[in-house]
Amino acid sequence: MKPCWKELFEKYTILHLKMLANLLEIHPYSFLPVMKDALNVICSLCFTSEGDGLLFQRFIIMSFNIIKEVLLCPEYKLPKQSAESEGDFTFCFGFAI
Repeated sequence: MKPCWKELFEKYTILHLKMLANLLEIHPYSFLPVMKDALNVICSLCFTSEGDGLLFQRFIIMSFNIIKEVLLCPEYKLPKQSAESEGDFTFCFGFAI
């Protein structure tokens, strides 16, 4: 890959990751439709050999920050269950298991 193409690829990859991170931070419920795909891409690139040669430092840092934000996001936390609702598995997203 030519150096200028590599720089453009890195620039637009970071731009898209920033967009996803901002969406997660500002509108966490709007991030839900893309959460599974985003986390699948991040995990497959960062934790498998599939990402060899494609990863660069800023991508890895931004990806881990997105994973951290998903884990720490208060909107994604399950509500504390009381004794009377122990058998009810309806969560804050409106669907039941």
